Amino acid sequence: MDAHRNFPALPQHRRVVLVRHAASLPDPHRPPKSWLLSESGEKTTRYLPALALFEHVSALYAGPERKQQETFEPLARHYGLPVRALKAFAESGAMGWLEGEQFLETIRRFFAAPEMAPAPGWETARMAAERFAHGIDQLLPHFPPVVYQEHALPGMFAVSSGGRVLIAYLQMLEGWSGEDAFKYWERLRMPDIAVLEFLEGGESQIVIPFGVLLSEVALE
Repeated sequence: MDAHRNFPALPQHRRVVLVRHAASLPDPHRPPKSWLLSESGEKTTRYLPALALFEHVSALYAGPERKQQETFEPLARHYGLPVRALKAFAESGAMGWLEGEQFLETIRRFFAAPEMAPAPGWETARMAAERFAHGIDQLLPHFPPVVYQEHALPGMFAVSSGGRVLIAYLQMLEGWSGEDAFKYWERLRMPDIAVLEFLEGGESQIVIPFGVLLSEVALE
C-alpha cells in the first residue's frame, strides 16, 4: 500500500537544524577556515548523538571551515551520514585579527548596519545572510516530509556554521533589530542548536531557539 494514501493533504513542512560549531583553537597566524576544534570542543560534540532530534535528520551539511565539519563528525559516525561541505554555509567573511572590545564593537556594527561592512575586508551581514539563505533554499526541495505507516514528519537536515552568519540569517528572517541580534549572538554557546521550520507558503518560524537543547552540564 502506498503510505502517502493516508495523507491526502500532507503538510509540506521542512525543518533545518542550525548548529553553531563547537569551540576551536583560534590562531591569529592562520586563516580561521583551518582552525581545529579544541579538546573541550571535541568533547562537547560527543553529546550531539544523544539528542533524539538528530534521529530525524536525513543529511549533514557544513561550511568549508574544519571546525564546522568536525562538529558533525560524531553524528556522521553514529548515523552513517557523510558531512557535505558547502561554501554557502561559510562563516561571514572577515580579514585581520581583532582583540577584545575592538572585536565586539565590530560585531555590534555588523548587526546594526547589515548593508555596510563593519570593518575593512569584512563581508556585510546582509551578504552573508543572503548567501546562507540561498544555500538553504537550494536544499529545501530535496527534503520532503517523511511518511510512515501512521504518521508523517517534516523533512529535516542539519547545517553547521559560524555564529555570525547564523544570527545574521535569523535576523534577516525574523526582522530583529541590530541590538537584539548582537545580544542573541553574545548568548550563543559552542556548540549551540536551533531548529527552523519552513511552512508550505514559504514562511519560516523558529520552533526551538538557540540555548535550549544543550544543557549546561553537557557543555562544561
